Amino acid sequence: MLSRFVIVVASIMIFLMFFNGYRSSGPSRQKFKKLPETEENLIKPEPEAEVNYIAQIAHDRRLQKWITHWNKCQPGLSADSMEGMGEAYIEEHEIDMSKHSDMLKGPNKQFYISSPDGKFELNPYWDRLYYKKTEDGWEPFYNTGCAALLYDAAKKRGTIILNCSLFEGIDDAFWPDKQTIVLMGYESVTRQMSVECETVESCVAPSVWIINLKSKTMHQYHGEAMKREKCNVDSYLKEKYSNLF
Repeated sequence: MLSRFVIVVASIMIFLMFFNGYRSSGPSRQKFKKLPETEENLIKPEPEAEVNYIAQIAHDRRLQKWITHWNKCQPGLSADSMEGMGEAYIEEHEIDMSKHSDMLKGPNKQFYISSPDGKFELNPYWDRLYYKKTEDGWEPFYNTGCAALLYDAAKKRGTIILNCSLFEGIDDAFWPDKQTIVLMGYESVTRQMSVECETVESCVAPSVWIINLKSKTMHQYHGEAMKREKCNVDSYLKEKYSNLF
């Protein structure tokens, strides 16, 4: 009788040892750490498509007029063919307009383009085209400077928003809306940009600058680089302001 009791107890102990060993070696939930809950989205969003700003104004008659003129030098130039050069912040160099009061008077008024809301006046020919008051009247000047000036009449404040060099120029400008300025002209092309250009004087590219006053950013678009000798880069201004030359 005793031996039977011993056998039963031994059997129960063997069963318990076997069961515990199996539970510890099996895929028990107790062996897995519970990961913290997270709301992170592991799926990366698609990058935003780059905005083609010049396409938004491609059919504007003022841009088309300028493109038609430059087609004489660069056949095939169009808003679609121009290459985007990226985004940059505009320059903001304030000018003391009290020292340039004559630049707002007389025949100089023709160089200013009013914004649609009348808040600003844009002069894309600052330090390039102007009339100087003399004893004999107003004398026209064609200078080597190059800049676009934004004038706030209420604050009597002038700000340079684009500077260009002696070998560059701004032909024309317009306002698509009260926050946007389009400048059209040409820019020097260096050898780093085109192997055909030996110096900054040798090549130019027709260029469009689209400026957003709210974000204070500028997007630039280039036509193809070409030898300066192939085109009279002053011809647009000479046609527009024939009385000045």
